[in-house]
Amino acid sequence: MSRLTARRPHLLRDERGVIVNFLLKTMIVFAMLGLVAYDLGQVVVAQVKAQDTAAAAAQAGADMYYGTKNVQRARNAADAAAASQDPTSRIIAFTVNVDGSVSVTVERTAKTLMVARIPQLRRFGLQKATDQESHQS
Repeated sequence: MSRLTARRPHLLRDERGVIVNFLLKTMIVFAMLGLVAYDLGQVVVAQVKAQDTAAAAAQAGADMYYGTKNVQRARNAADAAAASQDPTSRIIAFTVNVDGSVSVTVERTAKTLMVARIPQLRRFGLQKATDQESHQS
């Protein structure tokens, strides 16, 4: 043993495990960031799919209403279009406007890991989208 280590043996013992401790903490932080990124991506995907579904349902409803002038058949066409576009979405509002255009609001729940389990964040997991379309010739 050298004179330096003989006088200060506690210096060597204090440094053991520093790198393992640092790597463990770094891996935990990156895992948490990965979960946040995944949940954020799922929320964005849910919003985009809800918007696409609302547009498809509103267009189908508007086309059916233009041809039949029947609100119930237009609603059925919108329901069918929404189900074929995204079976996990559901129509929560359907309106035929005075000018013959159709407004549809769709709701979709994001498939998240953390957002669904944290009460303060649950509202972000439920995405809504509204679209208004009229018959296209």
